[in-house]
Amino acid sequence: MRAVLLFVLLLTLLLPAVAAPPATDLEARRKALNDLLGEQWEYTLKTNPEYATILGDKRYNDQLADVSLKFVLADLEMSRKFLARFEAIDTAGFPEQEKLSKALMVRDLKQQLDFAVFKEWEMPVNQMGGPHLGMPQLVALLPFTNVKDYEDYISRLRRFSKVLDDTMDNMRRGMADHLMPPRFLLEKVVTQSENIVTADVAKSPFAQPLAKFPDSISEADRKRLQMPRSPPSANQLIPHTLSSPSSSAKTMPQKAAPRPASGLCPMAAPTMQPESSAAPPPI
Repeated sequence: MRAVLLFVLLLTLLLPAVAAPPATDLEARRKALNDLLGEQWEYTLKTNPEYATILGDKRYNDQLADVSLKFVLADLEMSRKFLARFEAIDTAGFPEQEKLSKALMVRDLKQQLDFAVFKEWEMPVNQMGGPHLGMPQLVALLPFTNVKDYEDYISRLRRFSKVLDDTMDNMRRGMADHLMPPRFLLEKVVTQSENIVTADVAKSPFAQPLAKFPDSISEADRKRLQMPRSPPSANQLIPHTLSSPSSSAKTMPQKAAPRPASGLCPMAAPTMQPESSAAPPPI
């Protein structure tokens, strides 16, 4: 009987040591998760520079998000790689908050990949959103406290034409794939675009930051940064809006596109926000 009791006692003492992973292994896995969360967050900020600016991170203030098909496909591949790396981390022994961080990240990445079947990037504009509305609205959220803020802003304006060109390329692919909103909604987009592109340069939403400078900016810098007044010069700075809106309207189908062969409704595609839904790494 004494031998049995001794055996039970030894087994009780040994079980925690066997069941619990070594402290060094646990800390290494926790660090791996935290580092990966940080890496994914930095990727989010770098590829969503407007979002970074809104959060107060000025590192990418002269950039605009890439909306080209090439980037869309590269971004999906990056999501697959991040997903595989997150899933490979064993969270046994982790605090509940860290387990939750991994679970939410895995779910978010899986949703991004699952939604890709809808090709939502092929329907990038409607009467509620798109670059024709997003960029003018972004102006009010940007910081304008020093010369670099203004120089970064002008750099962004010069990049906007590529965003519009890539957006139109994606829309043409959507037309080919029968993925597009109804005509009567896209006609509203044309009107919205025309209202911006035909506005007086000085009254354009893009020119508002240049209408009044903070006291910290010298007179010489104000003159250098001031909005050009003549139409040819202004057009080099004020972004063109969806090419020629009136001619774009002529290419729209008269009726809403039919459902794709897969049976998915064209309007069912979830709208991708400019910012990532991924949460920042826990502090």
